[in-house]
Amino acid sequence: MVLIVLPTEETIITFNTNGVTTFNGDSFTMWKMFNFFRKYYEIMDDLPFNQNDKQQIEEIIMQEINGYVMVTQCRRLREIPDKSELVIIGIKQIRHRNKVRYILQFDNLDSLNVSNVWLEKEMSDVNIDLNYKIKIEMDWN
Repeated sequence: MVLIVLPTEETIITFNTNGVTTFNGDSFTMWKMFNFFRKYYEIMDDLPFNQNDKQQIEEIIMQEINGYVMVTQCRRLREIPDKSELVIIGIKQIRHRNKVRYILQFDNLDSLNVSNVWLEKEMSDVNIDLNYKIKIEMDWN
């Protein structure tokens, strides 16, 4: 189980520091006298932020596309059938030929796709928050 608690004004843990210790040439703060306040651990359902909340947040937060991806490795949006409703689950902003482009990963598609002019214009005009998943519908008319 992973315990996650958002910052609150109530004290969850207290500790004292006592100088500096070193290990392999790195310096670290020496900690001592940890005091955990047990009420958070005894009543898990009443936590201000619990595991279920964490899972709900992970369902809506945009994932990262890691690694080096070239535009030539991606498919075009035009190849996706008309009237398809897709959810962008991963996005990476890149510069290609002095233009801002987006590498997109969709929920039900294995391949990566590159944005087109219309999507880029829409994202810049509407000021879409790229931290959350985005649902789009392909309309080529």
